[in-house]
Amino acid sequence: MTSTPVMTETPARTIWITMPAYNEAPRIPLLLNRWHAVMTSLAIPHQFVIVDDGSTDGTTDHLNTFATNHDLTIIRHETNQGLGAGMRDLFQHVATHASHHDLMVTMDADNTQPPELFPEMLKTRDTSNVDVVIASRFAEGGEVKGLSTMRHIMSIGARILFRLIYPIPGVRDYTCGYRVYKTALIQRAINAYGQSFCAASGFECMADTLLQLAKINATFKEVGMPLDYTEKDGATHMRVRQTVWQTLKMMAKRRIQPPPRQANHPPE
Repeated sequence: MTSTPVMTETPARTIWITMPAYNEAPRIPLLLNRWHAVMTSLAIPHQFVIVDDGSTDGTTDHLNTFATNHDLTIIRHETNQGLGAGMRDLFQHVATHASHHDLMVTMDADNTQPPELFPEMLKTRDTSNVDVVIASRFAEGGEVKGLSTMRHIMSIGARILFRLIYPIPGVRDYTCGYRVYKTALIQRAINAYGQSFCAASGFECMADTLLQLAKINATFKEVGMPLDYTEKDGATHMRVRQTVWQTLKMMAKRRIQPPPRQANHPPE
């Protein structure tokens, strides 16, 4: 007698599209509409989660308007707390509410990073089965427009230093925040690190997150991303230098720290 194999249905996954936003009123409506068009074309269940980090310029009104017709959760900070606090709130929210089958997208809210790249990032994640896909300025197909010569030189120099101090297989762009994470990985990282996961307060938190995930054996792959700063006011040279310096110090510290207590992998 031949037994009939039991067919198990793969649970439907949700894409969690997340970003911290601070005074992005001129840009965030365009970005959210671009995301809506992309996700409509893909026909995949999705939810938006945005940290409104003490905005004072009308960003809050735009988010409230978008939320009337879309599945958007707004996490409000009464005062500006910085990128690190915004990212921690996003990671905690998704880790708490998402299924481990889901995926989490993080990105900037300034409309410089293209939502239209997401289908390629999703395909790369599914075909390679890595834990994190990074939209990279330095991978094949990536480029940066609108940077001054000094900013461009500093960017290249910082990338070389990052890879020398703490090389991570599959990673060339340590600081770009446009990424796709397996939510199971984020849940495991929070189990392993607790309150110290993504604990850096400034822009260095983006590199810090990668280093912490690498210590729990996460896998990474990059997709080339064109990035255009032409229409955006850039940071001052001093702020860029300060960010690079803070990131280098953090990377050196992480380099000598032992990995955390390993959390169990959730079931796939």
